[in-house]
Amino acid sequence: MHLKIIIITIMLFLSSLSTHASSDTIRIKTVTTIENGNWYPLGIRDMKAAAVDTALAQLTNSGRFIISDHDDTDASIHFSISLLGPAEIVKLTIAFSSETSANYIATVSQEVSNLDHQGIYHAFEYIGKEAALQLVAKLDLQKVVASPQSSKELKPYILKILKNLETLNKQTQQIQSQMKSETPKDPAPVIDDKDFVTIFNEAQRLKRQHKYRDARVLFEQVINNHTDKDNKTVKLAEDELIYGIPIFQVTSLQLDASSHKPEEINDRFRTIDSLLREILANNKYNIERSIAVNRKLDEVAISLHALDKALKAQATVSANNLRMLLRSEYAIQGEWPDKAFIVEQMQRYAHDLTLNDYQLKDHNITLVLKSARYNRTVTLKGDEHGEIVIE
Repeated sequence: MHLKIIIITIMLFLSSLSTHASSDTIRIKTVTTIENGNWYPLGIRDMKAAAVDTALAQLTNSGRFIISDHDDTDASIHFSISLLGPAEIVKLTIAFSSETSANYIATVSQEVSNLDHQGIYHAFEYIGKEAALQLVAKLDLQKVVASPQSSKELKPYILKILKNLETLNKQTQQIQSQMKSETPKDPAPVIDDKDFVTIFNEAQRLKRQHKYRDARVLFEQVINNHTDKDNKTVKLAEDELIYGIPIFQVTSLQLDASSHKPEEINDRFRTIDSLLREILANNKYNIERSIAVNRKLDEVAISLHALDKALKAQATVSANNLRMLLRSEYAIQGEWPDKAFIVEQMQRYAHDLTLNDYQLKDHNITLVLKSARYNRTVTLKGDEHGEIVIE
């Protein structure tokens, strides 16, 4: 009898743990719409894959979301891809809506003028990743406000203001929805301009600590909740979102000399390029900023071109080992080896390369190799005389 009670108790305890562990997980259903105005920078499938699939990967990897095909979901997420102007701007808006919590929107844009297919695809990936991470930051702040003791970043008086804002918003919603108890039991908290200045200054502190998405959420608190939309603090917060934060990130990345590896420097400049294109998209009517940002984009393009050459040269080094091996094999056998032989030798002598394509016709061979480390493709071409070159 006692054993049975113990077993039941343990099962209930484990059940409560399981319930608690999954209480923070949000089951979502998704819908995607595209407004392209008959402009197809990419195919519909590629646009969804680059932007939406990238966003969903970030959301599910955060541990906050599970995609559900059933009706018993906690929330819905609407992905809206908008293509603006004559081949100028791509924008992704993620709208999170739930009946049990607040609704949130995250929007990211990219200027894509003069980009090739690969560059445009990368722009779609950027807006997907960044919009998803901004949404996660909004939900994280909501969680911190609900449980202030879990915060290690925000100071108590900042949390108090944010808590008061949440209470005020709930009371406003109660009155607007004409519930039975239209008059809240507790008096509405007083939020004045000094409180918004305090939040603004806290956002600046987070920005300077490179916590950009957290800073962005606080700036949005000022913009969305201040009653005077023409207030100086509101205007400054709006400018931080479209210019202050991304240009600070650009400057920080330009000054970062922590790595001398070409592939890492290349990734850094790719991020700078994306941030500058985000600034262009959000400041298209500011002539001075547009001129300054375009000059920076020119500098980044020159740097990326030089880095591309360096990375291609690094990838060629590994391919050259394979070239010498194949040339020797042709001299011995009088013919180019089959695909299986090449794959086997690559695993031994060029394991950082993968074989993307193999073609053998009339004693002419073409190999397309991809370097995972340097993210570059090189081509080996051999002729009927046993000569083989790298392109």
